[in-house]
Amino acid sequence: MKHNLYVPLLLFLFAAVDRSWAGDVLVYRDRGVCAENCAEAIGVLAEQKLGSVKYVKASQITAQNLKNAKLWIQPGGDAIEMSETVTPAQKELLRDFVRNGGTYLGICAGAFFADHYADDFNKVQGLGFIPGVSKDFLPGQPDDTVLKIFWGLNPRFMYFQAGATFEFDASRPVQTLARYLDGRPAIAQFRYGKGIVLLSGPHPEAPSEWLAATGLNDPDGEDFDIAFDLLDRVGIAAGLLN
Repeated sequence: MKHNLYVPLLLFLFAAVDRSWAGDVLVYRDRGVCAENCAEAIGVLAEQKLGSVKYVKASQITAQNLKNAKLWIQPGGDAIEMSETVTPAQKELLRDFVRNGGTYLGICAGAFFADHYADDFNKVQGLGFIPGVSKDFLPGQPDDTVLKIFWGLNPRFMYFQAGATFEFDASRPVQTLARYLDGRPAIAQFRYGKGIVLLSGPHPEAPSEWLAATGLNDPDGEDFDIAFDLLDRVGIAAGLLN
Protein backbone atom coordinates (compact mmCIF):
# COMPACT_ATOMS: atom_id res chain seq x y z
CA MET A 1 0.00 0.00 0.00
CA LYS A 2 1.06 3.63 -0.43
CA HIS A 3 -0.49 5.11 2.69
CA ASN A 4 0.57 4.70 6.31
CA LEU A 5 -2.12 2.16 7.23
CA TYR A 6 -0.32 -0.69 8.97
CA VAL A 7 0.68 -0.65 12.59
CA PRO A 8 4.42 -0.03 13.14
CA LEU A 9 6.68 -3.00 12.51
CA LEU A 10 8.26 -4.71 15.50
CA LEU A 11 11.90 -4.52 14.52
CA PHE A 12 13.89 -7.73 14.44
CA LEU A 13 17.38 -8.14 15.85
CA PHE A 14 20.15 -9.20 13.48
CA ALA A 15 23.66 -10.41 14.16
CA ALA A 16 26.56 -8.36 12.87
CA VAL A 17 27.27 -9.00 9.20
CA ASP A 18 30.85 -9.58 8.09
CA ARG A 19 32.32 -8.58 4.74
CA SER A 20 31.80 -12.07 3.28
CA TRP A 21 28.04 -11.94 3.89
CA ALA A 22 26.07 -12.87 0.78
CA GLY A 23 22.87 -14.58 -0.29
CA ASP A 24 21.10 -15.43 -3.54
CA VAL A 25 17.62 -14.44 -2.29
CA LEU A 26 17.29 -11.34 -0.12
CA VAL A 27 14.02 -10.41 1.60
CA TYR A 28 13.65 -6.90 3.03
CA ARG A 29 12.58 -6.98 6.69
CA ASP A 30 12.83 -3.56 8.30
CA ARG A 31 10.73 -0.42 8.83
CA GLY A 32 7.74 -0.33 6.52
CA VAL A 33 7.11 -4.08 6.42
CA CYS A 34 3.75 -4.99 7.94
CA ALA A 35 3.62 -6.35 11.48
CA GLU A 36 1.56 -9.31 10.28
CA ASN A 37 4.78 -11.06 9.19
CA CYS A 38 4.63 -9.96 5.54
CA ALA A 39 8.34 -10.64 5.09
CA GLU A 40 8.08 -14.15 6.51
CA ALA A 41 4.91 -14.98 4.54
CA ILE A 42 6.70 -14.62 1.21
CA GLY A 43 10.10 -15.61 2.61
CA VAL A 44 8.90 -19.04 3.74
CA LEU A 45 7.43 -19.77 0.31
CA ALA A 46 10.58 -18.49 -1.41
CA GLU A 47 12.67 -20.81 0.75
CA GLN A 48 10.52 -23.79 -0.24
CA LYS A 49 10.82 -22.96 -3.92
CA LEU A 50 14.26 -21.39 -4.28
CA GLY A 51 16.36 -22.47 -1.31
CA SER A 52 17.59 -20.48 1.66
CA VAL A 53 16.76 -16.79 1.95
CA LYS A 54 18.35 -14.00 3.94
CA TYR A 55 16.24 -11.35 5.67
CA VAL A 56 17.94 -7.97 5.48
CA LYS A 57 17.62 -4.58 7.11
CA ALA A 58 17.94 -1.33 5.21
CA SER A 59 21.42 -0.83 6.68
CA GLN A 60 22.48 -4.05 4.93
CA ILE A 61 21.70 -2.71 1.45
CA THR A 62 25.31 -2.35 0.37
CA ALA A 63 27.18 -2.98 -2.87
CA GLN A 64 29.01 -5.84 -1.15
CA ASN A 65 25.84 -7.57 0.01
CA LEU A 66 24.15 -7.17 -3.37
CA LYS A 67 27.20 -8.33 -5.31
CA ASN A 68 26.27 -12.02 -5.37
CA ALA A 69 22.51 -11.66 -4.88
CA LYS A 70 20.13 -12.88 -7.59
CA LEU A 71 16.68 -11.90 -6.30
CA TRP A 72 15.41 -9.06 -4.11
CA ILE A 73 11.95 -9.46 -2.52
CA GLN A 74 10.12 -6.40 -1.20
CA PRO A 75 7.10 -7.48 0.90
CA GLY A 76 3.86 -5.70 1.79
CA GLY A 77 3.45 -2.98 4.38
CA ASP A 78 3.85 0.77 4.01
CA ALA A 79 5.64 1.98 0.87
CA ILE A 80 6.17 5.50 2.21
CA GLU A 81 7.87 4.22 5.36
CA MET A 82 10.00 1.86 3.27
CA SER A 83 11.03 4.72 0.99
CA GLU A 84 11.90 6.96 3.90
CA THR A 85 13.99 4.19 5.48
CA VAL A 86 16.02 3.24 2.41
CA THR A 87 18.42 6.07 1.55
CA PRO A 88 18.73 7.58 -1.95
CA ALA A 89 22.15 5.97 -2.30
CA GLN A 90 20.72 2.56 -1.34
CA LYS A 91 17.88 3.00 -3.82
CA GLU A 92 20.49 3.60 -6.51
CA LEU A 93 22.24 0.39 -5.46
CA LEU A 94 18.96 -1.51 -5.91
CA ARG A 95 18.47 0.12 -9.32
CA ASP A 96 21.97 -0.92 -10.32
CA PHE A 97 21.31 -4.43 -9.02
CA VAL A 98 18.28 -4.88 -11.31
CA ARG A 99 19.66 -2.81 -14.19
CA ASN A 100 22.67 -5.13 -14.32
CA GLY A 101 20.64 -8.34 -14.39
CA GLY A 102 19.12 -8.81 -10.94
CA THR A 103 15.47 -9.67 -10.30
CA TYR A 104 12.95 -7.80 -8.13
CA LEU A 105 9.67 -9.16 -6.73
CA GLY A 106 7.44 -6.53 -5.13
CA ILE A 107 4.14 -7.30 -3.40
CA CYS A 108 1.59 -4.61 -2.47
CA ALA A 109 3.78 -1.93 -0.82
CA GLY A 110 6.73 -3.52 -2.60
CA ALA A 111 4.97 -2.71 -5.88
CA PHE A 112 4.37 0.92 -4.88
CA PHE A 113 8.01 1.16 -3.75
CA ALA A 114 9.01 0.13 -7.30
CA ASP A 115 7.32 3.23 -8.72
CA HIS A 116 9.12 6.53 -9.32
CA TYR A 117 7.36 7.90 -6.23
CA ALA A 118 5.97 5.92 -3.31
CA ASP A 119 3.30 8.46 -2.33
CA ASP A 120 0.29 10.03 -4.05
CA PHE A 121 1.86 13.50 -4.16
CA ASN A 122 5.17 12.65 -5.87
CA LYS A 123 7.23 13.74 -2.88
CA VAL A 124 8.77 10.46 -1.67
CA GLN A 125 11.16 8.89 -4.14
CA GLY A 126 10.78 5.21 -4.97
CA LEU A 127 12.92 2.95 -7.13
CA GLY A 128 11.68 4.10 -10.52
CA PHE A 129 11.35 0.66 -12.13
CA ILE A 130 7.80 0.98 -13.49
CA PRO A 131 7.37 2.01 -17.15
CA GLY A 132 4.39 4.11 -16.14
CA VAL A 133 2.81 4.63 -12.71
CA SER A 134 1.19 2.68 -9.89
CA LYS A 135 -2.23 3.67 -8.58
CA ASP A 136 -4.31 2.71 -5.56
CA PHE A 137 -6.80 0.20 -6.93
CA LEU A 138 -9.40 1.02 -4.27
CA PRO A 139 -8.52 4.55 -3.13
CA GLY A 140 -9.96 5.48 0.23
CA GLN A 141 -10.62 1.86 1.26
CA PRO A 142 -7.89 0.82 3.72
CA ASP A 143 -9.67 -2.25 5.05
CA ASP A 144 -8.55 -5.77 4.20
CA THR A 145 -10.79 -7.52 1.71
CA VAL A 146 -10.91 -10.45 -0.68
CA LEU A 147 -11.12 -9.51 -4.36
CA LYS A 148 -12.04 -11.55 -7.38
CA ILE A 149 -9.37 -11.27 -10.07
CA PHE A 150 -8.53 -13.05 -13.30
CA TRP A 151 -5.33 -15.06 -13.12
CA GLY A 152 -4.84 -15.41 -16.84
CA LEU A 153 -8.34 -16.42 -17.91
CA ASN A 154 -9.17 -18.11 -14.61
CA PRO A 155 -11.26 -16.32 -11.96
CA ARG A 156 -9.64 -16.41 -8.52
CA PHE A 157 -10.24 -14.79 -5.15
CA MET A 158 -7.25 -13.17 -3.45
CA TYR A 159 -6.46 -11.29 -0.25
CA PHE A 160 -6.05 -7.56 -0.83
CA GLN A 161 -5.08 -4.64 1.40
CA ALA A 162 -4.87 -1.19 -0.22
CA GLY A 163 -2.84 -2.58 -3.11
CA ALA A 164 -1.79 -1.31 -6.49
CA THR A 165 -2.90 -1.34 -10.06
CA PHE A 166 -0.74 0.02 -12.85
CA GLU A 167 -0.91 2.35 -15.84
CA PHE A 168 1.84 1.30 -18.22
CA ASP A 169 3.40 3.18 -21.10
CA ALA A 170 1.84 1.54 -24.18
CA SER A 171 5.16 1.73 -26.01
CA ARG A 172 6.93 -0.46 -23.41
CA PRO A 173 6.60 -4.27 -23.40
CA VAL A 174 4.80 -5.48 -20.26
CA GLN A 175 3.37 -8.92 -19.55
CA THR A 176 0.16 -8.69 -17.54
CA LEU A 177 -0.32 -11.92 -15.60
CA ALA A 178 -3.51 -11.04 -13.71
CA ARG A 179 -6.22 -8.40 -13.97
CA TYR A 180 -8.86 -7.01 -11.67
CA LEU A 181 -12.48 -7.39 -12.76
CA ASP A 182 -12.46 -3.97 -14.42
CA GLY A 183 -9.56 -5.08 -16.63
CA ARG A 184 -6.82 -3.07 -14.96
CA PRO A 185 -3.51 -4.89 -14.27
CA ALA A 186 -3.17 -6.64 -10.91
CA ILE A 187 0.09 -8.57 -11.46
CA ALA A 188 2.64 -7.70 -14.14
CA GLN A 189 6.18 -8.45 -15.25
CA PHE A 190 8.59 -6.35 -17.30
CA ARG A 191 12.25 -5.63 -17.91
CA TYR A 192 14.36 -2.95 -16.29
CA GLY A 193 17.72 -2.78 -17.97
CA LYS A 194 19.05 -6.34 -18.07
CA GLY A 195 16.89 -7.39 -15.12
CA ILE A 196 13.30 -8.48 -14.48
CA VAL A 197 10.70 -6.82 -12.24
CA LEU A 198 7.53 -8.63 -11.17
CA LEU A 199 4.89 -6.70 -9.21
CA SER A 200 1.68 -7.81 -7.52
CA GLY A 201 -1.05 -5.57 -6.11
CA PRO A 202 -2.85 -8.42 -4.26
CA HIS A 203 -1.27 -10.86 -1.79
CA PRO A 204 -0.97 -14.39 -3.24
CA GLU A 205 1.34 -15.27 -0.34
CA ALA A 206 -1.36 -14.54 2.28
CA PRO A 207 -1.72 -17.43 4.76
CA SER A 208 -5.08 -18.51 6.12
CA GLU A 209 -4.17 -16.86 9.45
CA TRP A 210 -4.46 -13.41 7.84
CA LEU A 211 -7.99 -14.20 6.71
CA ALA A 212 -8.94 -15.66 10.09
CA ALA A 213 -7.60 -12.59 11.91
CA THR A 214 -9.77 -10.27 9.81
CA GLY A 215 -12.84 -12.50 9.61
CA LEU A 216 -12.62 -12.71 5.82
CA ASN A 217 -13.49 -15.68 3.67
CA ASP A 218 -11.56 -16.62 0.54
CA PRO A 219 -13.85 -18.96 -1.44
CA ASP A 220 -10.98 -20.76 -3.14
CA GLY A 221 -8.63 -20.80 -0.13
CA GLU A 222 -4.95 -19.90 0.04
CA ASP A 223 -3.36 -18.82 -3.23
CA PHE A 224 0.05 -20.36 -2.71
CA ASP A 225 -0.11 -21.92 -6.19
CA ILE A 226 -0.07 -18.40 -7.65
CA ALA A 227 2.67 -17.30 -5.26
CA PHE A 228 4.74 -20.32 -6.33
CA ASP A 229 4.12 -19.47 -9.98
CA LEU A 230 5.47 -15.96 -9.37
CA LEU A 231 8.46 -17.43 -7.53
CA ASP A 232 9.03 -19.82 -10.45
CA ARG A 233 9.09 -16.84 -12.80
CA VAL A 234 11.53 -14.78 -10.76
CA GLY A 235 13.56 -17.88 -9.95
CA ILE A 236 14.04 -18.68 -13.63
CA ALA A 237 14.79 -15.02 -14.42
CA ALA A 238 17.37 -14.95 -11.63
CA GLY A 239 19.01 -18.19 -12.78
CA LEU A 240 17.99 -20.01 -9.60
CA LEU A 241 15.74 -22.47 -11.45
CA ASN A 242 16.01 -24.12 -14.84
